[in-house]
Amino acid sequence: MKIAKSTTLLSIVLLIIGLANLSIMLFTTPEEPFLLFLTGEKEVEKTSLAIEISGFFSNWFANSILYIRLPVFLFYVNDNLIGTVEAQSAHTSQISSLRNNNSLAYENPTHNLKLSYPVDWQKIASENNITFYSPYQNANDSFRENIAINILPSGNVPLDESESLIILAHRQTKADFRLFDFGAITLAGNPGYKIVYTYSDGEKLFKSLQLRTVVGGKSYSFIFTASLDQYGNYLPVANRILDSLEIQGLTKQPSIKYNYPKLRLGSDPFDIVVDPVTDRLYIANLRFHSVSVIDGSTDKVTSEIKVGRFPSSLDVNTDLNSVYVANSRSNTISVIDGSTDDVIKDINVGNQPVSVLVDKTEKGANGLVFVANLQSNTISVIDATKNELLLPTISVGTEPSGLAINEIANRLYVANRGSDTVSVIDYLLSNQGEFKNFTIANITVQKYPSDIAINPDTNRIYVANYYSDSVSVIDGATNNVSSTVKVGVNPSSIAINPDTNLIYVTNYGSNSVSVIDGVTNRVLDDVAVGNFPISVYHNPKTHINYVINLGSRTISEIKDRSLLAGITYNINPSHSGHINCNGTRVSDTGYIRYEVGSKIACEAQPNSDYIFRSWSASFPLQSGTASGTAFKSSDYGNVTANFQVPVEVTLPKAYWEQLYIVLISIMVPAVAGWSIPAITAYVSRVRQRKVLSYCMGKIIQIHDDTQNDKHKHRSLLDKARIDIVEKLTQGKISERQYNILNTKISDYLDNVNGR
Repeated sequence: MKIAKSTTLLSIVLLIIGLANLSIMLFTTPEEPFLLFLTGEKEVEKTSLAIEISGFFSNWFANSILYIRLPVFLFYVNDNLIGTVEAQSAHTSQISSLRNNNSLAYENPTHNLKLSYPVDWQKIASENNITFYSPYQNANDSFRENIAINILPSGNVPLDESESLIILAHRQTKADFRLFDFGAITLAGNPGYKIVYTYSDGEKLFKSLQLRTVVGGKSYSFIFTASLDQYGNYLPVANRILDSLEIQGLTKQPSIKYNYPKLRLGSDPFDIVVDPVTDRLYIANLRFHSVSVIDGSTDKVTSEIKVGRFPSSLDVNTDLNSVYVANSRSNTISVIDGSTDDVIKDINVGNQPVSVLVDKTEKGANGLVFVANLQSNTISVIDATKNELLLPTISVGTEPSGLAINEIANRLYVANRGSDTVSVIDYLLSNQGEFKNFTIANITVQKYPSDIAINPDTNRIYVANYYSDSVSVIDGATNNVSSTVKVGVNPSSIAINPDTNLIYVTNYGSNSVSVIDGVTNRVLDDVAVGNFPISVYHNPKTHINYVINLGSRTISEIKDRSLLAGITYNINPSHSGHINCNGTRVSDTGYIRYEVGSKIACEAQPNSDYIFRSWSASFPLQSGTASGTAFKSSDYGNVTANFQVPVEVTLPKAYWEQLYIVLISIMVPAVAGWSIPAITAYVSRVRQRKVLSYCMGKIIQIHDDTQNDKHKHRSLLDKARIDIVEKLTQGKISERQYNILNTKISDYLDNVNGR
């Protein structure tokens, strides 16, 4: 705007001010728009100014306090200046001074929280969430700037690491996400962390300032959100609210760590699916843009498959041995051939696909694949035979995020987290390959439905309501919500065991899995798992429920209501014997899962030509018989039975002859009793130390040279372990020296495998 236009506009404003008997004050800085403060007793009609003045306009704290963005210089009317303020700080300081006298106090005794907020802002509070909304600016204003406060259990994740996970979640769920700033801060006198970012809702750009601290075992998150063009105008208000913040009466609680059993993964697991036919697990690694394949019989990773950007969901077609991966930032579905672990096709779908589900029973094709496109508000449909899109796409509610299918009824259920609804859609694939769909219901559930699952035996549908900490139960016959079940904090995913009618719900905010009785709709148990459980999948063949812990980068396994822990049994050297544990014979590298807390008693049985030597394990073992041991199942690990070839010590005939001569000699009766054995033992020890030094150097060299190649690293260290066993049986090293070398090998293997 030019100066001439500004002068004309200013004249209009002064005229209105004169009529209203108001005092005026304008401030400016070279860097930002100027603010005009109007104060007085008479009420000013907002629309009268809005018609005459182009620019930002808002009613603050009382109807007689207005501010308008005007590109003018510092100006006074009637020499009325409220205080002396530097021009650079006038914007913030004057807002703060005005609002000190126009604010309300808010106190939350449950969370020991106090703050002040503008008198004309609206407060909406629930148990763990308080949001303060600004007033609408005018009749055309569609978004209210706000500060949302969320209080959750903090878990055991370090503050900086949990912020990384929050940024990761934002990248996954917010369109056009862009990170502007992040780092350590102090919030209400406590160490904290901040994130500043922008994102889009598809039509409008927003900017958010997110601050978080942990006090007394609780995580306090403060999120200021404004439309991008208004962020700078509302930021002083947000700062004023945050400056008034107090978190009182809390003393730092000792960190309590729960050592839950876990399968460690070196990647970034986000979702999981199981092929019950091949007993293989497929895990989507969000930031690694890959899928890990795990052998379900051993819980060992067998391969890594590169897919599109940010894979967030996957499902398997067991008939075709195909895996479908939703790449949320590539807007594609990767199709993996399960027999070769190769990506055979990438299919373009809608904007930000976040969920994929297979219906393999549809007639006329070997399955249909449904894809929820978060930002398109649509469902894409793929013909699994041709791996091609079918038209039309299905329009649903806002931000579809979860899918469930009644394969018998050809009915699709879609959880729309942005509109708090479930879309119910009947679909049909004609004999001519024409896809038809009909939306028969839109069911309102609670806040932010993030996932959905169906029990086909009872025709009940279960919806995880993330922000309501609840599960909605829908009667599939009537499409009505029949019950609501309170669960843990932030339920994120659901799996169902139809045989036992148990429903498993991951609680992202409370690090647990709620187990619901499908008959009574009551929570039977809350099973503690890793940090930020994000996904759960039920294996219909083994009835194991696999839980992805995003914060811990681990997998938890649950059967019925109990956590499981797997033990790998090793025979050293191979084929030298076997192990009997709780009446079960275990061969070399045998893998058995036990309920956590189970007592395991094992007995080592050597083969012919071997004798039992010792037990070793990745955890403490209880003492037992000479060839037996016992332990309590508490975590994943390994137990090894060590055998050896018996060593027969035979002295040569010449030794006996010489010894006889010495013994009968009158000259050396005192020396003969100790000299020869002592010298022999000394020489043996010297040789053993040299062998120990050589073997240790070789093991260290192998680790240093191959630690970045897991396969080669394990292969060479296994050969080194066989070598030291042979040296032990030959007497070239002692048993103590063998244990030193064997421990070093085990430490190196665990170190590399645990990455």
